[in-house]
Amino acid sequence: MTILSKLSLRAVGLAAAAALTAPFAVAYAQMSTVSVPEIVRPPAPVLQLQNGVEALLDIPYLVRSGYRPLTLDIYRPKAATGLRPAVVYTHGGGFQAGSNRMANGLMGSADGLMALLASHGYVVFGPEYRLAAEARYPAQLQDVKAAIRWVRANAAKYNVDPDRIAVFGDSVGGSLASLIGTTCGYAEFDEPTLKGANSDQSSCVKAAVSWFGVSDMSQLDTMAASTPEISPYLVHFSADSTQSQTLGCVLHYTCPSEVVQRANPIHYIDDRTKKVSFLIVHGTSDSAVSWKQSQLLYDELRKRDVPAKLVLVPGVGHYFDKGTVEQGRDILNTTIGFLDSTVGAPSKP
Repeated sequence: MTILSKLSLRAVGLAAAAALTAPFAVAYAQMSTVSVPEIVRPPAPVLQLQNGVEALLDIPYLVRSGYRPLTLDIYRPKAATGLRPAVVYTHGGGFQAGSNRMANGLMGSADGLMALLASHGYVVFGPEYRLAAEARYPAQLQDVKAAIRWVRANAAKYNVDPDRIAVFGDSVGGSLASLIGTTCGYAEFDEPTLKGANSDQSSCVKAAVSWFGVSDMSQLDTMAASTPEISPYLVHFSADSTQSQTLGCVLHYTCPSEVVQRANPIHYIDDRTKKVSFLIVHGTSDSAVSWKQSQLLYDELRKRDVPAKLVLVPGVGHYFDKGTVEQGRDILNTTIGFLDSTVGAPSKP
C-alpha cells in the first residue's frame, strides 16, 4: 500500500501513486479531500470524483500522420456555471518518459494535482505530447501549443473563458510552461499549415507556472558545479542526457549554440512577454536542475519588466522531495493563489 493509500488520497487516476515523502502527502491531504482511486485504467471515459469534480479521459486533440494520436484529460467542476478559467498542465519526465498521470513528490500523481485545481473551480487540461524517442525538439513545444489551441477552439463546449488560460508544468514540463509563456506569436511553433491543428486559434497564455524547470540548457552543469550544496549533481553534458537525446546532439560538445538557444525560454524574452505573468518555484537542494536556472529566468524576465515571482524553497530537492508539511502547503497555496490573481479566482463549485 502506498503512502497515498494510507492517507486515503486515492488518486483519480490512472497511475499508481509513487513513493513520496510523508510530509508532502500530509500537506496535500490537509488541503483537499478529492478522492483519488488507485486504478490502472477506468472502465468508463468519465470519472465522478468528490468535491464536485469530474474527469474526462483520453480525449483526442491532434492526429499527426506517422505518429500516435495525441490525447488529453480534462478535470472540471461539473456543477459550475458560466465561463471558467483554464489551466493546461504539462508533465515532466525529461522528454524521455512520463505522462499526464505520472507520479509527483508533492501530490502523488499529476492527476491528483489536476483534480485539486478543478476543485478550486478551474477547468484543467492535461495533454500528452511526443517524447524524444518519437520526435526531436521542438515537437514537444509544438504539441502543447496545439493543445492550447484545441482548448480555445473547444472553449464553449467545456465552459472555458478563452481569455483566461494559464500553463503550468513541473521539471521539463516547467521548461515547456516557460517556453509557452515566452514564445507567444512565434509561427514556427504554431505550425500554421498543419491540418486539423486549429491554426486559427492562439496558443498564447495569460500566466505561466514553472516548478523546477530549465531556462538555459547551456548552463546546466556549470550552474550545478558552482552550487556545492547539491553535490553530487545530475550530469547533463553527456550523450545520454535527456537534453542531448531531445536535441539530437551532445549538449556542450556537438550541439550548435543556435540549436540550444532555440530550446531555452530566456532566448525569447522580449516586450511581448510582458503580457504574461510568471510564477517560478524551485528547491535549493535540487540536484537534477540547479535552482540557479530559475533565478536566471526570473532575472531575465524582470530585466524586461515582465511580471514575475520567484519562490526558492530551502532544503528541498527535485519534485520537492525532502520537504516539510508546511513547505508543501505553502507551495500549493502559493501556486493556487497565483492562478487566482492572474487568470481570475473562480467561485468554487
